[in-house]
Amino acid sequence: MNEEDVRKGLPSASGLQRLIYCPGSWLAEAACPEGEPSEAAVMGTRLHKHLEVGTLPEDAEEAEAVAWCREMEGLLAEELLGCRVELFREKRLWDNCQRFSGQGDVVYHNARAALVLDYKFGRVAVEGAEYNTQLYALTLLLMDNFAAFDVVYAAILQPYVSRKRPQVMRFERKDIGALRGWLYRKLDEAAVPGAELCPGEAQCRYCRAAASCPALGLQVQRAAGVELTRWEQWSLEDRRRAYDAARLAKKYVEAIERKVRADLEAGVELPGLELAPGKAAFTVTDAGGAFAQLNALLDVSGEEFVKCCKVGITELDKLVHAKLAAQAPEGVKQTTKASREWLRLQLEEYGAVKYTAGSIKVK
Repeated sequence: MNEEDVRKGLPSASGLQRLIYCPGSWLAEAACPEGEPSEAAVMGTRLHKHLEVGTLPEDAEEAEAVAWCREMEGLLAEELLGCRVELFREKRLWDNCQRFSGQGDVVYHNARAALVLDYKFGRVAVEGAEYNTQLYALTLLLMDNFAAFDVVYAAILQPYVSRKRPQVMRFERKDIGALRGWLYRKLDEAAVPGAELCPGEAQCRYCRAAASCPALGLQVQRAAGVELTRWEQWSLEDRRRAYDAARLAKKYVEAIERKVRADLEAGVELPGLELAPGKAAFTVTDAGGAFAQLNALLDVSGEEFVKCCKVGITELDKLVHAKLAAQAPEGVKQTTKASREWLRLQLEEYGAVKYTAGSIKVK
């Protein structure tokens, strides 16, 4: 059974944030087929599976992220519930009225309270726990399905954003009536054909309907019509609005390009467009073998060969971390961060630090 069947074509807790920000996105997305998952989505699915079954990834950085999640969830369970008793992992629940579903990545409990945690493995921070609709929905689902819980704690673990203790929200059963009413009103608004479309950075980021969204298209037109020669005459507020419109326009263009590429790959003949073949690039995958061959044929020395090489710092980080972790005394945890810092200190006189241009960040 695929994910669409599991959700029965109804909203899921993970998508409610977008539905609330942009009510029209629910029906718009429902009309769009699922595309190929991104590399980041594939990684997230993989790490979720490791946490579900209790294994560690081979990649050192990913293994450390998974290990941190396990350690933090245990610490939170001890702190908030006084125990580390798991109720379930990755189990889909439905609300009493069967209007939406959701699954917490892990739920701990004692006799009267529960702790639900959700993992996010992206490098962009999601909405904080205090305003996170997914956590509100997961709380309601737990209260509906487990009458014994008078209190539910909820938090999000984002190991690639912060390794600090996450913000935890506390909900009591007396709050559930108001929460249910609010969520159901939002679901009602989204179910109306022609519901308002409200483009924005957060809601458009992963929306499948972005390429065909008329509201986003209008934002693109506005961004394209901006008279940049008069920039100095604009108010600071107008400059910020122009930046937001340009960001949305970029996402719209990227969505269109993905659809055009998919058409061309499927053999659709679009006027004046064709899919150019990818460029071939030769890469030496066995440096030792390459050196031995050139040394034998042309008497290339080791020093000459090394001058032609560039060191992949990411791979070197993994190698050095594995060596340091193996040498660490029993009971001492060697982190990838500590290994990276050690390596850069040792190689300081043999390398250089280069800085890229700073990126624009929304505060």
